[in-house]
Amino acid sequence: MVREQITNLAGTSGVVGCCLFARDGSVLADAMPDFITPDHLRRAADTVVEGMLGLETLEEGVWEMDLAFTEILCVIRPVGTAILLLLCDPDANLPVLKLSMNVAAKRIAAASPQELADLHAAASPLEVQRRVEPSAEELLPADAVQTVIAAIRNQAIHTGGSDAVVEQILRATGLNLDVPTRSSLRATLNEILERVISKSMGRAEATRWLNQLVKQHGLAKPGS
Repeated sequence: MVREQITNLAGTSGVVGCCLFARDGSVLADAMPDFITPDHLRRAADTVVEGMLGLETLEEGVWEMDLAFTEILCVIRPVGTAILLLLCDPDANLPVLKLSMNVAAKRIAAASPQELADLHAAASPLEVQRRVEPSAEELLPADAVQTVIAAIRNQAIHTGGSDAVVEQILRATGLNLDVPTRSSLRATLNEILERVISKSMGRAEATRWLNQLVKQHGLAKPGS
């Protein structure tokens, strides 16, 4: 279903290409022109994820970004736990494109967890290879990360959630609690926000709670 929706969107009048990112920067599916390389996609994914994270600290709701360049229009919006990106002609009919995007987004969000997990698993080797030697800036203090994850486990149990889901997320996002990186923690917190904390606290309150927890333990990105 997911790949079919991406392909259909890419064939819409005025659309140059389309792709779907996971919130750890993995490229889950794409239908991009040949001049867009895998490296271009991975770099775009990192940039988009950072931008969406900044917007999600504001208020509860749906966030979108429209980036207008001289030769291309970039339309970005979250879809469940993923992020959808369209590259469009600069003179494309944006309202019509967004209607098509909304229909595809609903169908992608309704995809089975197994289908999304399979797409993420297929994307993981690229991410592991890219981050096999994290920079000093990417590494985080293990004790602080372990404390944050322990607090999240306690919150999940306290609000009637399941610690097993947190454990599943840790495995899926590849967060190594002994050698944690900023990108893997970011991916883990995004998944926990969507699948665990928001269900009991509400999206806005859950986002604030996680942000405060991260800042309290010195894990916030510099300048945030």
